[in-house]
Amino acid sequence: GSSGINAEYGTVISGLMQQNEDLQEKVYMLEWHCDDLHQAALSNRVLIINVPTKMSPMMLRRLMVRIADKVGVGISVHDIREVFYLYRRPSRTSPVIVIFMEHALSARRQILSRKHQLQHISMRSLEGFSRYCYDICVDEQLIRKRNNVKQRARREVNHGRIMDTWVQNGNVFARDNNGVRHYLESTEALETILERE
Repeated sequence: GSSGINAEYGTVISGLMQQNEDLQEKVYMLEWHCDDLHQAALSNRVLIINVPTKMSPMMLRRLMVRIADKVGVGISVHDIREVFYLYRRPSRTSPVIVIFMEHALSARRQILSRKHQLQHISMRSLEGFSRYCYDICVDEQLIRKRNNVKQRARREVNHGRIMDTWVQNGNVFARDNNGVRHYLESTEALETILERE
């Protein structure tokens, strides 16, 4: 009777719900894999933040060379394939993308491994740039999703809700107020940490 139909209907619904969960998990894994591939495509880049907007490409190359000198990494302008402003704001500064040549990727890794020394560098302290009164920073370029996670985590550090956040090899990490390190794959992962605090 009707109870048999209801049981069969319930079994079908349960099976469809499980298939839906499985598909959602597969979509999530595909998105995660695509994010990794997109981030890997940026693995030859360095981001310089707060650069004056009226600098020529050759001056931008020289700026990267001087920044590398600051942390003891020797490069030349010929190790850089391309430089460009990420966008030009109406203000006086903008982020700059530096793309390294294939043969210079180890120098890029060395520079980024010392990026904690490259936060708020006065351009005046760099040879050939003494007329610029800006403080610049160096970091990895991230895809938009990971950059949003980084920015959100930085705000939570400023509010004292987590201890620290950093980027390493295109991935965003945080240390909670108990000193435990977490990989932040999304803002939801950050939310989970904050809920525990």
